[in-house]
Amino acid sequence: MRRWGAWRPFPVAGCALSGGAAAALAWAGAAPLPVVAALLALLGLGTGLFMQIVVVVAQDAGGARRAGAVTAGLAFVRETGVTVGAAVLGALVARAAGGSYAPVFATAAACFAAGLACALALPDQRLESES
Repeated sequence: MRRWGAWRPFPVAGCALSGGAAAALAWAGAAPLPVVAALLALLGLGTGLFMQIVVVVAQDAGGARRAGAVTAGLAFVRETGVTVGAAVLGALVARAAGGSYAPVFATAAACFAAGLACALALPDQRLESES
């Protein structure tokens, strides 16, 4: 992040990449395994672009004295989201067992689209701390 200065492009690019990959997986149907593997790799790469950036930016915004509390709060919210998300996507997978997994990836694509909208609304600024 420090090399490019601003942090905002990372969550925007990550959500766009993950959302595009999830949408492609929703419409892929019976695609060959290498295509599915490449799309899953893109989904993971996009997710990696924004997951840690959010933590670093929140820690920077909270300051050094509150870094632990900010990290704990983010971990709690993230785990709550993972729990709810796993339940919803698990229900979709169970419903689609033996059929199409398109609803699972379409739901994931919609979540990434919402994340992209939030990322686009973020202020375009630099990190404050020097560490």
